[in-house]
Amino acid sequence: MTRKIPSQLTLILAIFTCTYFLYRDFGVRMICGYAILGAVLLLHLLDRLRRNEPLPATPITAASALLVLVILLQYLRPDARRDEDTISYFISMVICMAYVFLSTGETHDLRRACTTMYAGAMAMAAFVVVFTFLPGLFLRTVYPLLTRSTQSYYDYFAPLGYGVSLGGYSYTDYVLYLGMTVCCAGLAVKPRSARSIAVCATSLAFLLLAMVILGRRGELLAALVSMGLLLLALCSRRKRGAIVLIGILCTVGGIALVLIFLPYLRQIPVLARYVETVEQILSGTDFTSGRGPLMAAAVQGFLAHPILGMGWGQYLQMSALVGMCDTNGKLIDDCHNIYLQFLCETGIVGTIALLIPIVYLLYITCRVMKEAKAMADKTPLQLSCISFLLQIFLLFLGLYDPTFQKLVFWCLYALALISANAALILSGWQPTGPVSGIPVRLAARLAPLWDRCWNALRTPWKNSSR
Repeated sequence: MTRKIPSQLTLILAIFTCTYFLYRDFGVRMICGYAILGAVLLLHLLDRLRRNEPLPATPITAASALLVLVILLQYLRPDARRDEDTISYFISMVICMAYVFLSTGETHDLRRACTTMYAGAMAMAAFVVVFTFLPGLFLRTVYPLLTRSTQSYYDYFAPLGYGVSLGGYSYTDYVLYLGMTVCCAGLAVKPRSARSIAVCATSLAFLLLAMVILGRRGELLAALVSMGLLLLALCSRRKRGAIVLIGILCTVGGIALVLIFLPYLRQIPVLARYVETVEQILSGTDFTSGRGPLMAAAVQGFLAHPILGMGWGQYLQMSALVGMCDTNGKLIDDCHNIYLQFLCETGIVGTIALLIPIVYLLYITCRVMKEAKAMADKTPLQLSCISFLLQIFLLFLGLYDPTFQKLVFWCLYALALISANAALILSGWQPTGPVSGIPVRLAARLAPLWDRCWNALRTPWKNSSR
């Protein structure tokens, strides 16, 4: 008998996601973190080969493989940009999506990952709240430990009304949102005790408070929209109309209250960013932080090459015409809208090819969530809710933020797909429609070829395992 290595792939990925920011803050090269992720991944792959445990083929893994293949083909185009940034991007994508291909429905692994995401988010929220209200303590204790670039980052953004974060503000919001997904999934599972409702609701409120304090408007809006859509997805059709009406009334009432109490809100420092946005809207000035010219440049690039686009990463040519730089003085190479960037760099053909697997993965997640509502075991429902929230958050945020272009995108997206894949396996449901069932039928057709490749890979371990 050979000893099996415990499967903790999802846990390792969750830990890396929650500590991603330390690489920027304390000067450790980010490649070291990806090297650890890759080493753990390789170890488990070799263990699978040694034990002759084939990789589970599901519609989630099939669609994920298609997405990776489409992006790889875009990268191999002769007109694609190939530099250090794009190479790092593909390393991140390959490693994180490989975690999806190796994932299973092992609940203990996923529960530990959820606990890690929740604990990491609560720790990050406590850091944000404490040091935002006690900036002197931050300057005396944490600030001297940071790299010079991170200190400059804080020096630039703190006077603008942002809270205190570790690493980039958007990345900190990502960690906070991971905790929110776990809390929302806990509230979605029925029956639930009064204690679990109190813990999840209080934790969710605390995480939302930290996100408000940080001052990132886009991530906060995407989080609220995602949670609202989850509520609509889980409730019955009979109640959806009433919930939408209540949501509209609350939004209108909230806007009215903000306008009425705007002079008083100006006196609250942590709300400075939001008050500034309202004043910019009322005065008719730009409230998008200069995103308009960047998006217009992407449209211009798309119109010049509408069918196949300019080439992967070549939006940089259009960005050079705008001449907008980030806080480090580096030319911005994204237009802060992933869909316009798809059109600019890959054209209509590439955009459709990219969106098909992305939309399919979200569709399958929604179907699994619907099927899991009637199951006695609530683990599939909890996992599908987490996946739904993460996917909606990333896709909605992509309307005004370069989520897809960030390295950490693949860590978050991989966690979403691993959760959806586990929910699919545990629920036992399989898509059977003429369109949604295509990956299932394709996987069945490719199964013999996959078995031959798997057996060829594990040849070195056949004799040693006897």
